[in-house]
Amino acid sequence: MRNRIFILLTLWMLVACDDDPASNNASNVNNLNNINNINNINNFNNPGPCDADPCTTAGLHRGTCVEIAAEPGYECRCDTGFSDTGDGCELEVWETCPTDTVCTGDVCVPPSEDGAQCLADFDCHENLTPAEGNPTTCDPTLLGGLCTGCREGEPDDCPTGFSCSPFGTCGVPCGAPEDCAFGQCAMGVGFCTAPVCASDLDCVHGTLCVDPDGDGSGFCTRVPCLDTVCSPYNPGGACDPGASCIDGACVDSCDPNPCTGLNRGTCELSQSGPVCVCDEGYVEDGQGDCVPDATADCPTGFSCLDGYCVDPAIPFQCVLDGDCGGALTCAPSLPTGVCRGCTDAVDCPVGFNRCLAGYCLKTCSAGDPCPDGMSCTNGYCGRKLCAGAADCAPGYTCVSQTDGSSNCERFTCVQ
Repeated sequence: MRNRIFILLTLWMLVACDDDPASNNASNVNNLNNINNINNINNFNNPGPCDADPCTTAGLHRGTCVEIAAEPGYECRCDTGFSDTGDGCELEVWETCPTDTVCTGDVCVPPSEDGAQCLADFDCHENLTPAEGNPTTCDPTLLGGLCTGCREGEPDDCPTGFSCSPFGTCGVPCGAPEDCAFGQCAMGVGFCTAPVCASDLDCVHGTLCVDPDGDGSGFCTRVPCLDTVCSPYNPGGACDPGASCIDGACVDSCDPNPCTGLNRGTCELSQSGPVCVCDEGYVEDGQGDCVPDATADCPTGFSCLDGYCVDPAIPFQCVLDGDCGGALTCAPSLPTGVCRGCTDAVDCPVGFNRCLAGYCLKTCSAGDPCPDGMSCTNGYCGRKLCAGAADCAPGYTCVSQTDGSSNCERFTCVQ
């Protein structure tokens, strides 16, 4: 200790006694180097508790060593971007994406990611029309994204280049590991599956390994982020003042009309920019869909019966439960209404010779077509899918359904 104090005093005196500024600068550099060398020697002789990197084996993403007063003198904490759950380090929402990735749809992805499946549900619906509904949904967190909920044997449920696997997920058929740009080939089922990981070194495309059990069977996960920019993946994103985000694009004018939503094709200018509102005769319901306004008049030739506009020329239809007979009830929104609650065809009204999933169905053919507003599918009259009112028979309209599809329905009314 005395030797160290003596050396420091000597260095200070050398600096203080030199009157030449240039010489002082050179001396200062040399003196600081000497001090650093002394500190390095002291650190070597007296290493800190974190100098030996004791947290390298503490667990995935728990590699940050912090010195503490209690034994053993250090604590292994979660790395930046992760929070401690008590059982492990959980991936947080990052403000800045990793290098070579950008925040898109609330996950960090490379600007170009060939072979990826999805970032949002609509990526999974590439081969489906809006009227058909959307059976598949996107899990954007996994490496490459994953469309789930597909049906085997239904190629349109998956994006182009993918097929529905036995797991109910869209995947790439494979016969060898090199067939899989994302993941590994599960030879037993012949599909690429997500790769397992034990550390971030096992992951690619800016993903990180998330392994809650710590057994080396984790999954490569896209880093979550907060996307604020208007895009197809963030239809509520920010635009410049005076512009609105409509269908994923910033728009500042109603000319040309940017509004293309079902029954929401009317554009109005507000202080904040263009706004798409329900068309005349439609109002917004609790789900945000534009549905027929019950206070409007029924179409010509239709009568208002129990809240629905009904065409009296159709031979059989139901509006009230009593129209179905027995213990059946009427689902009145379809153009003919549908009797439901059957267990066998004998439960159904005359002329309905099939009970399917509890609904009474009528057979149809080219020579025996369905009533207006209904569609002949697989030999039975059922709902008619639509993308707009123009797809429906006169007197009926196109309405969105909870499964994402849309079909022709009766107008509602008030007696």
